[in-house]
Amino acid sequence: METTTIGVDLGVTSASDVAVAEGATVTASRKVASTPEALTAMFEKLGAHGPVNVVVESTAMAWFVAAVAVLRSGIDAQLFRVSGTKAAALRKFYRAHTKTDRIDARVLARMPLVDDGLDELVLPGAGELALKRLVVLRNKLVGEAVKVGDRVRSTLHWAAPGLLSGRESVTDGFVAVLARWPDLRRLAAARPATIAKVGSLSKARAERIRDAAADAVNFYDGLVDFDALAVEFEIAATQHATLKEQVGRLEERITALHAEQYPDDVLLSVPGVGAVIASVLRGHLGNLDRFTNLAALRAYTGLVPRENSSGDAERRGKISKAGPSMLRWSLYLAADTARKWDPQLAELYRRLMVDRGRHHHQALCAVASHLVGRIWAVIREDRPYQWRDLDGQPITREQARAIATSLAVDPDTRQRLRQQRGPDASHPRQQQAPHDHDRPSPADLTEHALKVASSP
Repeated sequence: METTTIGVDLGVTSASDVAVAEGATVTASRKVASTPEALTAMFEKLGAHGPVNVVVESTAMAWFVAAVAVLRSGIDAQLFRVSGTKAAALRKFYRAHTKTDRIDARVLARMPLVDDGLDELVLPGAGELALKRLVVLRNKLVGEAVKVGDRVRSTLHWAAPGLLSGRESVTDGFVAVLARWPDLRRLAAARPATIAKVGSLSKARAERIRDAAADAVNFYDGLVDFDALAVEFEIAATQHATLKEQVGRLEERITALHAEQYPDDVLLSVPGVGAVIASVLRGHLGNLDRFTNLAALRAYTGLVPRENSSGDAERRGKISKAGPSMLRWSLYLAADTARKWDPQLAELYRRLMVDRGRHHHQALCAVASHLVGRIWAVIREDRPYQWRDLDGQPITREQARAIATSLAVDPDTRQRLRQQRGPDASHPRQQQAPHDHDRPSPADLTEHALKVASSP
């Protein structure tokens, strides 16, 4: 007997569409109010005669209401949630072949027949859900702070050319200066020593800021309303300070919740993984038993390259980006730190950059993918991160740092690589190793680094 599948096209403010399928045949469809009471009663009625599958789309937090309704109904059910990526693919197909791009309940009811990669949805606990939502909120607020900084930088590029040099970012110290002197005329008259103190800047940098403001005031005299410009900077500085305070509050709560949910979390031993990133990993990965192997986990992260192979030809493209974007973001940040501490990851990063001519982001994605394997081992074996040298022998954290530092790609080599990757580059590879010496063997490098680390 085929399992009954209930497809629910959830409405957030409107009624939800429900379809019931026996195999590929839809046997019933209806509309139901998107309230907890109505959804619970509907599941209780449709699942009264045996086990069922329930398939919903990831629509805001409506999926959570449906999941709790399934739980409260007491039926024997497996709950599946269609990912945003798959939903987008379905919409693309619908736009090309039907008059609507709406993923209705009838499609969702047939999903188990055509997609054997559906992940069963396990209802998260209250603490786990809170942790994940706070991490998402923190990420949004950090993004808003970046936008505020970009807006300030964009304004300063024309309003006070030279006040920010090149690709210099808008730092907290610089925002503090703007908060104290939003009017460029006042900033031009300020004492460099006071500017340096307010912004925690060097005296030379403070003098350049004062001079750039003075030049702008003279240049735009009578052509720019500096009072109105001061209002823009004052609002931007206030927004930036508020967002920073809110992010700090969130990080405190995230750290506390993570400690409550995962005391002595082994993930914290992984280089680059703090409470915030560990919370992201725990929230998105959940129980690793749902992944059949490491390859499945790597595929879920979206850090593996797309493959378009035909016959004997193997073609790999950019990373698939199939998993949650925040998960990739956290792994990317962790990898950028891990390559500076773990010798094997540092060697991988250097080899991709120097020997194979990859740019920073490509090399870092590869490091992040390898870091996933270490995270898999740490969680599955419930043991702290093990530092190892290039030969795979256990070493201390300090020794690992010494080896990784010796493998760093120096700024001069980075600059040469950037120049060679231009449109006129004849060959992308950079044969010369960093530090102007031949690439040492792993054994020689390890022995040298260990001697340095153990010396007084």
